[in-house]
Amino acid sequence: MRVIKALGLALLLAGCTQIVEVNGHKVDRDASAQDHVQIASEFMQRGDDEHALMHLQRALELNPDSAQAHSLLGLLLQREGDVAGAEKNFRKAVSDDDTYSPAHNNYGAFLFGQGRYKEAVTQLQKAADDLSYNARDQALVNLGRASVKTGDLATAETAFARAMRVHPDMPEALLEMADLQFTKGNTVAAHDLYQHFLQLTGNAIQSARTLWLGIRLERIFGDKNALSSYELALKNIYPESPEYKAFVQSQAGGTGS
Repeated sequence: MRVIKALGLALLLAGCTQIVEVNGHKVDRDASAQDHVQIASEFMQRGDDEHALMHLQRALELNPDSAQAHSLLGLLLQREGDVAGAEKNFRKAVSDDDTYSPAHNNYGAFLFGQGRYKEAVTQLQKAADDLSYNARDQALVNLGRASVKTGDLATAETAFARAMRVHPDMPEALLEMADLQFTKGNTVAAHDLYQHFLQLTGNAIQSARTLWLGIRLERIFGDKNALSSYELALKNIYPESPEYKAFVQSQAGGTGS
């Protein structure tokens, strides 16, 4: 299954200085809000959503228009299964600061997960076009995946190629490009990209999708040992997966592609 990633825990914190008085002390409201967002991020990385929520609520009390806080709260609510709350906060984040690329990437990932691929492309394109965004490679891969879902393979290929230029050894970009090239019938390019992907991932357990792509490639290129290994892993690890069902269908004479 294809999953696109939200990247909101590594924060880009910036804002205008606003000094307010709290209990007789002067406080930089925005700086304090950003401190709470950073602490919330750290709690979320540890899986402590309860304390993360407390700090995000405090951040929004200090700065109700914090794109960083709303974007992170969107991620937290998405993780908790509150779809409506997550979207409300993602929308507020991109409205508060249209230049905050993590919010566009997070919202795009959320929309992708909801099957709203065209809307996802709109958000992800903004993040992918930000040359200063430190997670631009992931935004580009996300954009490519969403574009595949809309049937726009040309945009998808361009996005994956751009991701590989930003990060030449990014396994996700290599796998996506290999899959796309296989779909287009460019099997030599697909095989080369797939082999590079395997070199980078080493002994990591491969996904059902990765194994199925490897099976179809080695049916063409003829590495019987690799083919047998992929088939056995797919059967043993992912017997209930759509990929294994496609594999069984292909052996029975169906297309399975």
